Amino acid sequence: FQLAFFRFLCATLILSTFMAVTWFTGRRETILQDLRLIGKNWLKLAALGVLGHGIFVSFIYFSLYSGQVPTVAVLQTAMPAVVVAAGFILFRDRLTLPQAMGTTICFLGALLVACEGNPANLLALDLTESVLWMLCAVVAYGVFTVLIRIRPEGLSDLGFLWILVFASAVFIAPWFSVNVANHGLADLRPGVIMAVLYVTIGPGLLAAYFWNRGVKLIGSNQAGVFINLMPVFAGGMAWLVLGETVYWFHFAGLLVIIYGITFVTRKRT
Repeated sequence: FQLAFFRFLCATLILSTFMAVTWFTGRRETILQDLRLIGKNWLKLAALGVLGHGIFVSFIYFSLYSGQVPTVAVLQTAMPAVVVAAGFILFRDRLTLPQAMGTTICFLGALLVACEGNPANLLALDLTESVLWMLCAVVAYGVFTVLIRIRPEGLSDLGFLWILVFASAVFIAPWFSVNVANHGLADLRPGVIMAVLYVTIGPGLLAAYFWNRGVKLIGSNQAGVFINLMPVFAGGMAWLVLGETVYWFHFAGLLVIIYGITFVTRKRT
């Protein structure tokens, strides 16, 4: 809870600074319009933020704390299917045949990376409490992705992301307080501060901004397949930062996923 709270608190402060700069650089009407739209739609926007950020991030941290990274990586590959199912249930979205084929191909490519090129590894996954947390996280973010379309017309990307992270910070604050009361405040060493800044600026702001923008531009079904790239990028980051070995299945999985993405995103002639 402490990492999640500091992540959303720092994100809120950073975005508030950007909004202040926007206000004082002559674009006051943009901020006023955002505040009007947020005030008018605050309940659904706050609920959206809690679902897609507060709950999702907390559940992932719980899953990683109680389980193994390979298990989490495998379960993440189910997210595009959740996006498709949620889109159909909530808005009656339908997949075209190329989209269905591409989604399946992407899933197989991500699974190839997650099981390290050996399907037998799937049978050895640690199916414990971690799985339940991750499944809940996958469902939460899948539904959130589909619900991004309820964003009020005219609300800027900056204002939209601000209310999402602010609502998440407010949601996690009571749990943060209880955690600090029971276990004390974490030792904010330089390494811890750098980790907080990374998860704030990277996943918390940049990734969230680009994801929201991408879903708005191409729709949830097409955007969902890109989630399958996460195991590939995780392997690449492990190689770059931790010096871990990159294997053939990383490259093979990447090629399969890219091939599947071309099915989903290509326009019909």
